[in-house]
Amino acid sequence: MPIRTLPLEIWREILEWLYADGEIPSRNHALVSKQWRHLLLTLPTLWRKVEVDTTSPGKPEVIHNRLERRLHHAKKTTLDVVLSNTLRTLDFTQRHYLDLLKTLAKLAPIEQWRSLFISDDHVGNGTPLHAIFAGRFTSLRALIVHGYAYSPGANINASGPYTGSSSGLFEVIVRSKPCLQYLGFNTSHIPFELEPLLRLPSISTFSVTMYSINNISYESFPKLREITINTEQSFATSQSLSKIPSQINVTILRFTSKIAKTTLLKDIKVLHIDQFSDLRQNDGPLELPALHTLRIRPGEPNLLRYFKAPQVQVLSLLKAHNQVEYAVSEQVRKMFQASIQASIVSLFQTDKHLLAIYPVTLTMDLEKITDGTLVAMLAAWPQLKHLYLVLDKHFDCFGVFPMRFMDTESPLCPKLEVLHMVVWWNKDSENWQRWHEVAKTMMRTRKGGSLESIIWKNNWFDVESLTGETYN
Repeated sequence: MPIRTLPLEIWREILEWLYADGEIPSRNHALVSKQWRHLLLTLPTLWRKVEVDTTSPGKPEVIHNRLERRLHHAKKTTLDVVLSNTLRTLDFTQRHYLDLLKTLAKLAPIEQWRSLFISDDHVGNGTPLHAIFAGRFTSLRALIVHGYAYSPGANINASGPYTGSSSGLFEVIVRSKPCLQYLGFNTSHIPFELEPLLRLPSISTFSVTMYSINNISYESFPKLREITINTEQSFATSQSLSKIPSQINVTILRFTSKIAKTTLLKDIKVLHIDQFSDLRQNDGPLELPALHTLRIRPGEPNLLRYFKAPQVQVLSLLKAHNQVEYAVSEQVRKMFQASIQASIVSLFQTDKHLLAIYPVTLTMDLEKITDGTLVAMLAAWPQLKHLYLVLDKHFDCFGVFPMRFMDTESPLCPKLEVLHMVVWWNKDSENWQRWHEVAKTMMRTRKGGSLESIIWKNNWFDVESLTGETYN
């Protein structure tokens, strides 16, 4: 079907997916064609993210005009509103910020707000927000509060009155009794005015980053399914942590051995660890008898020796968000990497008795992992059915890796159903065509077995797959 003949409904779905992360349509996309420009300007949902941010680039009058245009294109659709009053630029004054807020209140009443991210770092400046915005938050589904405002001299580990200009707006939110589903705090403590929100029965996701969470009662969240906790030292002894119900998916940042020694994790089924420290100081492996899904970042395979989770079905070993590269010589770097590879191979071969995790689905970033090391890992997990690999440029996917899959006597991952790879070569490269031939041979070798498909992609546009039906 020629691309110009696609129905408008499909084009709308494509564009809504393209901007699903909240980005505003770009000028480049508007220049593709008259049809694209028309769709971009007439789809209100593409313009629902509205930022009143004093750190935005441009002169105050430019930002003001930009806000008016976005609200005009958004029409009556529900909005995702960002309010950030940091005043870190010389061009902006408090008067400019208030002018933006008044424009927002005039063109987009709070009944139209679907979500609100509010940052009130610049405490004590300006008119209280509830004096600008009138009405009720009838459509609000998500609220994120970011800021560190508290009364001078107050104990930041205790709940207390919030002194920022957002205080009155918080009271309006509570009085509106919105059907909130997501509630997030990145604050020194939960603002006193917002504590009633903790008792809203509609909340299903709760994200908290603060020093103390002792004033949280999880029994108040009958629909709570996800919680993110940024652990500090005080969390290790917090009684609240030991009361998290088992049905809640838990993400723990800055995981420590003190946390590991609490009873927090005994009944947890889903656990994400995005940072960790001193885990090796824990007395014995961390026992997680009910755990079903484990994600570790950074996901060094050697860390698996510190976990005893025999019920895990889904395991993700991901690379760090911001990897720091230290200035060392190439010789030292190679020696260090060789040492890591050797220790991983030792764990999965010689010290296999220390492994107490047997996933069925494995997602893994192959950063600095050699093909030989990966083969040693996969050989220890014959139960794997789904394998998702993100290839590093240094990983050789044409050597021992495919050969072991095609071994007729002792094949790698004999129960494998899906092999999904993110590759670094593009579709026009020699490697892409070479892997296509290798994948065909793998499918033929596994003919009649459990392997259903091999998928590899470079990005959303370069994707190819082979299915078992072709060879069965």
